[in-house]
Amino acid sequence: MKRLIFTLLLCSVIFISYAGSGSSQMPKNPESTEMEFTPENLEMGMEQFLTLTPKKYREITGKRLGIKNTLKLKAAQKVFRKKMKKGAADISKGLYIVLAIFGFGWLALGLLTDFEGNDWWINLILTILCWLPGLIHALIRMKDYY
Repeated sequence: MKRLIFTLLLCSVIFISYAGSGSSQMPKNPESTEMEFTPENLEMGMEQFLTLTPKKYREITGKRLGIKNTLKLKAAQKVFRKKMKKGAADISKGLYIVLAIFGFGWLALGLLTDFEGNDWWINLILTILCWLPGLIHALIRMKDYY
C-alpha cells in the first residue's frame, strides 16, 4: 500500500513539473529549430510517413532523431492514423442523429468503426434495455467521430 501511494505521489509530482514547464519551453517565434513531423515537412507520401521509424529517418537524413523527437514522430503518426480513420466515415452527422433517435445508434456506431471495438455492442445492449440510454450513449460517442 505504501508503494502504491509513493508511486502515485511520484507520478503526480512528475506530471505537475512537466505540465508547468511545458508552457515556458514553447518557442515564441514560428521559425524555431523544433521539427514538426508532417508528411509535407518531411517531403514524403502518407504511406512512407506512417511507416517511418527512427532508423529509417537516420538513413534518409543522416541525423539522429533522439528520444523527444521519436515520441513526437510516433504521436504525429498516431494522429494521422486517427484522422484517416475519421475521414472514412460514410454517415453524415444528421443521419447519425436520426439513426440514434430511431434506435439504430448501434448500427451507426458499428458502421463508423467497421464493427470493431465495444462501442456498438454497448449501444445495442443499452438500446435493447431501454431506448433512452442507447440514445444518450450514441450522442455521447458522436463526439469521437464528428
